[in-house]
Amino acid sequence: MLHHISSSGEPAIMLKLDFSKAFDTVNWTFLFSLLSDRGFPSNFITWIESVVTTASSAILIDGVLGTAFKHKRGLRQGDPLSPYLFILVVDVLAKMLQAAATSFDVSLSSKLLFPFQIFQYADDTLIFASVKGASLRTLAVVLNLFSAVSGLTINHDKSAFIPLNLPPDIVNLVQSTLGFAPTFLPITYLGMPLSARSPTKTCFMPLLDKIRKRLDGWKGRLLSRAGRLQLCKSVISAIPIYFMSCFKLPAWFIKSIEKIMRSFIWSSGDDNKRGVALISWRLLCSPKDYGGWGLPDLKLKNLAMLLRWWWRLYSEEASIWKSTATLLFSRRNVSIPPLRWVTQGSFFWRFMLSVRYLFQMSTNWQVGNATRPLLWFDNWGIGTLCSLFNHEKDNLPGFCNMSLVQAFHNLPSLLPQPHTLLHCTLLLSLQNLTLSSSPDVLRWRWEPSGIFSTSSAYNMMITAGRVKSNFLSVWSFKTTPTIQLFTFLWFRNRLLTQDRLLRWNCITTFGCSLCNSQVVETPMHLFFTCSFAKDIWQHLHRLRSLPLPLLQDDCYDTFVHTINAASGGRNRAIVYVTSAAWWLWKERNARTFRGERHSTKTILHEILSCVRICFRSF
Repeated sequence: MLHHISSSGEPAIMLKLDFSKAFDTVNWTFLFSLLSDRGFPSNFITWIESVVTTASSAILIDGVLGTAFKHKRGLRQGDPLSPYLFILVVDVLAKMLQAAATSFDVSLSSKLLFPFQIFQYADDTLIFASVKGASLRTLAVVLNLFSAVSGLTINHDKSAFIPLNLPPDIVNLVQSTLGFAPTFLPITYLGMPLSARSPTKTCFMPLLDKIRKRLDGWKGRLLSRAGRLQLCKSVISAIPIYFMSCFKLPAWFIKSIEKIMRSFIWSSGDDNKRGVALISWRLLCSPKDYGGWGLPDLKLKNLAMLLRWWWRLYSEEASIWKSTATLLFSRRNVSIPPLRWVTQGSFFWRFMLSVRYLFQMSTNWQVGNATRPLLWFDNWGIGTLCSLFNHEKDNLPGFCNMSLVQAFHNLPSLLPQPHTLLHCTLLLSLQNLTLSSSPDVLRWRWEPSGIFSTSSAYNMMITAGRVKSNFLSVWSFKTTPTIQLFTFLWFRNRLLTQDRLLRWNCITTFGCSLCNSQVVETPMHLFFTCSFAKDIWQHLHRLRSLPLPLLQDDCYDTFVHTINAASGGRNRAIVYVTSAAWWLWKERNARTFRGERHSTKTILHEILSCVRICFRSF
């Protein structure tokens, strides 16, 4: 709406209203009369009256609770019913503006499409109004009259108007007529930057600052890598969700967030240390079933949330969003707009158009009366023709915007001779089509119910082109998250053992710190063939009947053969083997980096304690 007014060049204002103590000042007499006029049953009105009028308050003075006094107006704060009652009250303002537009001399430009347009979210009110003719005076009278009858007083200090295509002299006229101070775009509304143009870099910087501030208290090394990963999943990646639902995030912004999370995961958020990324970012963002760590991919999450707007455009019959979008971007009741509209519309509409083909690919029409699907752009049985026969678009001049029902009745007689492959495909598909009197239903292909969900859209995109992992899912192991992450790296040979460090020329000397032998430390040696490790496995075999490692070519195959040979159950063996490997790795690091040495008995005690904790937890 804001973009439409700004680009039309028509003078208008956007009025941002703030009601003083909104919920506390609603006039009860007005409210109950409103409910009666709206047709609510008398019993229901009596119930509402008993809920609203029995409210009381008491003042706490120096720790002493004073005498309670009854309220004379207003709605209960925190009552789940109060927002609905408040919306009913404010809806009267919208009705008054509509009545004033038709009853008084309110001029209307063909470009502006409306004299007044009101948007309401809870107690936040936004009004778009023309400034031509008597519009300003009418708006001022309606606002004063509404305040008088409803009890909602407008706070002139917090309210403001945003001039749109207005010269300075008209801005002064609006200020003197309405009594509100002017402010200019961009502004913040409901926590979002509001502007007629695409958001700039400065609009996203506060969000990055918020993420960095959130990390400030988490940069201690007391957090394990599993804990840091969980914080990135549940907190950091959730901060931009609100923005992602309305904006297509720029690439630099997504990369900045990913850089922050990468640093936090691999180097504890220490900006002075880069850290070593043991797996690629793509693998880290892959689903767990596909061999990844399940961290959300922000770019794909953003696209999935934008797809919801297309679903709402089709599925919601009576919503302000759909009526506004239809008014501004559609000249008739058709499906997805034609290709020539790609460069038109607001930045938000262009964001939507960027995921249009993805939506078309993911939906199909259950054809009824065939009035809603488009012949060329929608999937009504054989796939979208625009993707199957885009190179033959010129062979259907004037037919691309034709609805399916029009094509069903008229296309065979309009197609030129001789028929091309496209023509034959169309004719055959239309002949097999059966129309009925029932309405067309749009179905989402990635949900059994056919109803869109953001999670299914994200899963569809994140799994595309990926193959499920052949490794055992470490995330199903009944161990701690820290051991699960360690096991993931262990299975994929991503631990920083000496053989890898030598290949990278990071070290020049080698030797096993556990058995003090002058051999290159490899995962197989460290966890299975080292004399210290063998001693641990021998003790576990004697004390807990764990089978001795059945050595194979690598650690993963050795692990699989060992747990399969266990007599006490596979899950039990998994806990023992992964716990033993984890404490061998910790002992190796303690000896290598801190010069600390622990006996076999101590390590065995730690392993058994870890196993007991896992068994009690799961």
